[in-house]
Amino acid sequence: MVAGSAPEAQPAPWQEGRPRVAALSLRRLVILLATGVLTLGDIAKEGDVLATFIWFAVLFTLSGQLDALGFMGYLGGRLAGICGGFTPLLAGVILIVAYVLLHYLFVSQTAHLLALFGVFLDVGKQLGVPLAPLAFQLLFATNFFSANTPQGSSANLLFAGSGYLSQGDLYRLGALTTAFNLGKSDEAQAAFLKAVELDPANAEPHFYLGSLAVSANDVPKAVAHFEKYVSLAPANAPNLAAAKSLLETLKKK
Repeated sequence: MVAGSAPEAQPAPWQEGRPRVAALSLRRLVILLATGVLTLGDIAKEGDVLATFIWFAVLFTLSGQLDALGFMGYLGGRLAGICGGFTPLLAGVILIVAYVLLHYLFVSQTAHLLALFGVFLDVGKQLGVPLAPLAFQLLFATNFFSANTPQGSSANLLFAGSGYLSQGDLYRLGALTTAFNLGKSDEAQAAFLKAVELDPANAEPHFYLGSLAVSANDVPKAVAHFEKYVSLAPANAPNLAAAKSLLETLKKK
């Protein structure tokens, strides 16, 4: 390395060797097809099982290379440009919906989270979206969009592989389930309020109720819940610093 030059980026441990393994696997599949050991008819006989695993492998390889090729940085720049003139609330909603829809390009929750979570948080920060509520909503979305595609989770692979549900059924039902879950914030709020009722000394529900209030642009309610959280939370509470930072920001409005 030349003195004074920037150090070369090193791949994360979980990325090492992945492109080489994927290339070798694809090469072996091509050889089997070219020599007639495996035919397209053989693949067709396996039905959705083999097709799902092949699609799984292709998407997993692609998602692992998106960041390396600079696509994530490009995507972040485009999102920031599109949402630049919107209010923080509207920009946050657009980011969450886009985050969910982009799951159709990814093979798993893990690949999606690693590739997009940091990018969307950075874009939200640039647009003035409160980071704690945005992070909460993105993590919540990361959980429920596993139903989106046949490759979204290991459970979906079992459903498709066993023939219990076809790939078409999984795409259709997954889209309906995800759309339904996107509108579940009212039920989440009711559950946290019930938690407060059952255990008034528990600080954690107030943090999430405050986050939901921020998402709804209800500043007075958000301030009340964050203040209650700060008053009840122990000194080592994981969300204490975030709550204090949000309180400081909200009180300036």
